Amino acid sequence: MTTRPRPSRSPSPPAKHPRLASPHPTASSSSSAAPNTKARPAAEHTLSYPPRDGGARGGAALQQPVPLVSWSYVSTPIDAPRTPSSPLPSPSGSREPEPDAPEKTAPAPRRKRVQHFTPASLRVLASPRPPPGTDLNYGYARWVPRAECRTRLDGLLRALLRDEVRRGLGGTGTGTGVGRGVVAWRGVMTKIMTAPYDTRANDGFALNVMRRGGTLFLEEHLTGERLKEKGNMEESHRKQSYYGYAFESWSTRAVAEDSEPASNTSTAGQEGDAPPGWGGDVDNHDQWVVLVKTRLGPTRLLLAGEVDCSTTPTFTSLSTLVELKTSLTIHSARDRANFEKKLLRIWAQSVLLGVPRVRVGFRTRDGRLSAVEDFKTGEIPRAVRGGGGGWDAQAALGWGARVLALLEAAVPEGDGVWRAAFVPGRGVSVRALGAEEVADVREDPAGTAEEAGVERVGFLPKWFWDAVEERDLCDSEGRVGVVAETLTGIAGTGPAGAPGAVRDAASAGASVSRAARIPPGWQI
Repeated sequence: MTTRPRPSRSPSPPAKHPRLASPHPTASSSSSAAPNTKARPAAEHTLSYPPRDGGARGGAALQQPVPLVSWSYVSTPIDAPRTPSSPLPSPSGSREPEPDAPEKTAPAPRRKRVQHFTPASLRVLASPRPPPGTDLNYGYARWVPRAECRTRLDGLLRALLRDEVRRGLGGTGTGTGVGRGVVAWRGVMTKIMTAPYDTRANDGFALNVMRRGGTLFLEEHLTGERLKEKGNMEESHRKQSYYGYAFESWSTRAVAEDSEPASNTSTAGQEGDAPPGWGGDVDNHDQWVVLVKTRLGPTRLLLAGEVDCSTTPTFTSLSTLVELKTSLTIHSARDRANFEKKLLRIWAQSVLLGVPRVRVGFRTRDGRLSAVEDFKTGEIPRAVRGGGGGWDAQAALGWGARVLALLEAAVPEGDGVWRAAFVPGRGVSVRALGAEEVADVREDPAGTAEEAGVERVGFLPKWFWDAVEERDLCDSEGRVGVVAETLTGIAGTGPAGAPGAVRDAASAGASVSRAARIPPGWQI
């Protein structure tokens, strides 16, 4: 599927700020060599936001995403072995609170996510739909949220080293086959594409960027203050967040896995008095993730993101995937405009992973379901065109392609870290970080990171950095290839996700098993 430009019917708002310098990304002298972490160039690469209706510039083609691999994050007690071999215990030995418990979340049990390359956390769309009047407050007292922390690329990078991903990228031997392109979580690319429509001052965000083996790696940068702010969310806002998770539970059921059940298949939240249709108490450590390859304009993208459910118990095609969202019931033109603005992010999230359908549960302010409606992802842009939501799909895609081109021009190969700062109403600027800033990037200011203790080069785990040996191998299109010649097995008992040692090729032999490439403690 290729998304093509459409003429806009909405006039662009007048510019209220001067354009930043260098609106067209071009290579500069800073890209000729790897940056020195002790002496950074002062120059910035900048790009101004486009008109929001896309009238000044064309869009960019987005190729239909192709799935490469999927995996599960399974909620596990914090003190359990990294690779559980038995059904997961209940989050608490005490009796679960009753449904009418005080409307405040109980202290969250100490849990962690464990990565499994299985469908353990895959959920199936339930039938029938939850009816009007369904209570989205149900189970709130038993909700187990994840602690706020910096989201690392580690899980995605483990997937890149798997044989099926290498084959899906056309790799040979032990090469990862990524080459020139971008690796990121889907949420990062969503933020980039929707940034021109962020108007509030606190909508700004920042990314950390590195290049290794010709590939750009992107992660969101969250300061300690921002993490604290997100962790201290007001009760009313926490409730609104929970309504979305509750709608997912009312709308799905777990796929039974005899060998490795996700925590939602346990007895937690499944007492005899649970209402019909309830899919199990919410534990945000349980997630099912899909990695896809696609292109935005000329840039190859490898994106991974959580998907809410599938219409089939076995994942075989992106066509079976469904995203689940909630929104306030529409009573007025203003409500409609707000919903159309929300549809921008919903559309971007879905189209980037190739999810064809979105199911929206409309709710009252006090958490009662009023209606459920399905939307086809490809038809969402046309549904809002000319409405009060004020966004254009081609403007979002075109902007995303231009940002990727800017990063391609600005960020050189090496162990340096670059910061892309997106400022509402202005644009994006890209600069190299100094030594102290790079040290901060490696830290976990919240103290809750699941990858704590992992040695890093910039923000990339050292086990991945060492696995990718740079070589100037050009394919038929002249792109730089990436070969992991030294990837001959990982052994040891270091921290979660951190290998203890890397054996050389002579001692490991010519044949390397798939399991040997994954850091210890991670189920294959």
